[in-house]
Amino acid sequence: MRKYPIFVLIFVTSCFLFNTAHSDVSALEQAKIYYNQGQYAQAAQFFYQSAQQGVAESQYMIGYLFHRGQGVKQNSEKALLWLNKSAEQNYLEAQYFLALMYAMGLGVPVDRERALQWYRRAAESGHPAAQYFLGLAYKEGQGVAPDIAIAIKWFLSAANLGNADAQVMLGMLYMNNEGLDKNFAEATKWLQLAAAQNNTVALLALADLYSQGVNKDLVKAFEWTKKAAELGDVKAQFQLGVLYETGDGVQADQLEAIKWYRSAAEKGDEAAVAKLKAIVGQTD
Repeated sequence: MRKYPIFVLIFVTSCFLFNTAHSDVSALEQAKIYYNQGQYAQAAQFFYQSAQQGVAESQYMIGYLFHRGQGVKQNSEKALLWLNKSAEQNYLEAQYFLALMYAMGLGVPVDRERALQWYRRAAESGHPAAQYFLGLAYKEGQGVAPDIAIAIKWFLSAANLGNADAQVMLGMLYMNNEGLDKNFAEATKWLQLAAAQNNTVALLALADLYSQGVNKDLVKAFEWTKKAAELGDVKAQFQLGVLYETGDGVQADQLEAIKWYRSAAEKGDEAAVAKLKAIVGQTD
């Protein structure tokens, strides 16, 4: 039997121990590098290696790749297997994604009860989007008895964590006196927080808020509409065309009106198409 110097044996042993202790971590980091480079097949190999070591994030990612068919052949059964493994380790993104799958029928039959269970688990652990959707379920009575008070509780929690959809929802509830007393200041506060995240629903809601009532301010209504239009919202682009045509909140400018009508028309807005035809007819 061949004998090896003691320092060689120590070196080999220490390398083995180091690799064993860090293989799951290094595999995850390597997987992320490949994934961010769009090399999904290589990423899948390393996510799978790490997932087998019990790393929850990797279990979520390999499940997600199986769901999408990125880097691996699409397989809903394997996707569910790995997503469930991750979710049972309380990995929030896995819990949230499972909720979405069951709520929307993504690779599985629609199951509102299971969707609600996963939304609740993720929400109770602080996942903002899960909190929003759980609130929505209570507001609309999806898989649970409607309860606006519980809905508002979850909307408020999500909004305070920065979820723009929840911030918009609170703003609309304050605007419409739905479950909350009508309050212009509170509505504006929440809508502006969402607008700061370039949420076009919030921008248009603010425009609507300032276009009527005791707080009417057509200049502000124009400004909020313009921001939404510049972000590509087709409804806002059409409305901005109207404002330029009528001169509400801004100096009338037919060329600007045509520009924004054309932008909306190119996205299939029929009202914008009709406006363009009418303007062209007037100038012929």
